[in-house]
Amino acid sequence: MSKNVAWHRSVKPHFYTGISIERNGATMQERIEAILDQAVRPKLASHGGNVKFLSVVDGVVYIQLLGQCSACPASYLTVEQLIAQELKGAIPEIQAVAAQQSVSEELLTQARGLMGRHHG
Repeated sequence: MSKNVAWHRSVKPHFYTGISIERNGATMQERIEAILDQAVRPKLASHGGNVKFLSVVDGVVYIQLLGQCSACPASYLTVEQLIAQELKGAIPEIQAVAAQQSVSEELLTQARGLMGRHHG
């Protein structure tokens, strides 16, 4: 930013998308959810996906990818190049983002149906 812009002390400019988040009075979870809502979820939704915030422990944000993103072979890129960059760029206390890998209930139901047909 080469322009002379005065930033209010309670607002930190978001490096990647220009999103500003309030620091004063907001919990870490609220700050994370704000970035996910404004910068990450719209991009994931355009590909049929979503992200669920699980927790933050010692600067590590734990998430779960949902929808199409959960089964995508390139999901690690989504975590590293989109979610981690957005969160770390907006909230300096965040050191890393880790995705919980799990199988969706929908996929389990489909698998059970297939197994039932083949073993029944």
